[in-house]
Amino acid sequence: MGRTATIFLAALLNGSLAHATSPQDPLNVSNNMAQETVECAAYFGVISIALENSNKLDSSKEYAEFRDKALERAAVVTTEQAGLKSETVGTRFKMAAEDMSKRINMNTSNISILMADYNDLCIEVMTDVEKRGRYWTKKGLEKQQ
Repeated sequence: MGRTATIFLAALLNGSLAHATSPQDPLNVSNNMAQETVECAAYFGVISIALENSNKLDSSKEYAEFRDKALERAAVVTTEQAGLKSETVGTRFKMAAEDMSKRINMNTSNISILMADYNDLCIEVMTDVEKRGRYWTKKGLEKQQ
């Protein structure tokens, strides 16, 4: 992720988290957003493999790029926003990818199982950071009540 994109992401997160009611809320929101972004990276990675298996190499490459962008974003949110160790991203990615592989029984022909759960969510995660920040902030506020 470029420096400008990193600054933009940090500004969006800080702006969307400004309404949190306790000092821990911004960290929890950032942690949730980082986790969600890592899960999307794993999803994009599994889709990339499924497309490669279907001999759709251009599409496979495109999803591999989405995976890489999601991992870059997750690294920024994890370390700079949530204050977690950078190795958290790799560990979470591995866990999510393993879970998804089990859900489809290690058979990319079952990819629709993952698409139903992740496709729309991951598009939103990658295209509307502010909306996801508001979602997680609202979730945190609901837990406090």
